[in-house]
Formats: sequence, structure tokens, C-alpha cells
Amino acid sequence: AAFARRVARNAQLIMANESHVDHVADPAHGSGAVEALTSDLCEAAWAELQAIEAEGGVLSSLRDGHIQQRVRAAAVQRGIAFKSGERAMIGATLYPLKGERPVETLD
Repeated sequence: AAFARRVARNAQLIMANESHVDHVADPAHGSGAVEALTSDLCEAAWAELQAIEAEGGVLSSLRDGHIQQRVRAAAVQRGIAFKSGERAMIGATLYPLKGERPVETLD
């Protein structure tokens, strides 16, 4: 388990170093898939910000529980997607290490 945590912690550093992605100004430039994902993310974020503004702003939305409700709903949807196989997480739902004990978490 300690080795798995070390790999998870260092994987992105190794990939960045080996791909030299840090040596170019815009490593995703020209990648249609990345551009589309970025555009979708920006549109969803803008829609979320507009919804929060319509609820009276961040403080009002937090006080009334709207943001918390959306976060809970998103977490439930994400959990369902992982359990159904619609989404995968390498090492957790895809190619899990057999016999590895679950990591203890605080609830």
C-alpha cells in the first residue's frame, strides 16, 4: 500500500519529466479532443456560476444549501458511474490489485 501511494503521488511528476511537456508553451495546442473538453468545462463552469448568481451569490447559495446539494448530487452520480462501469479509475475500478486492503479514511 505504501508503494501504491508513492506511485500515485509521483506518477504525474514522472510523466511531465519524461514527456518534456513543461518545455512547450501550450502542450495541448491543436489537440481537438483537449480543446473540446476544455470548451465543455468552461461552458459548464459558466452555467454553474450563472446559477449561483441567480441564487443571490456565493454566500447566499452556501447559506441556503444549494451548492452543497449540487456537490452531493454530483458525488452520487459519479459513484453510480463508477459502480456501473460507465466511468473507470485505474487501480480502483479498473485493474484493481487483488488482495490489497482498502485505505483507511476519515468519515
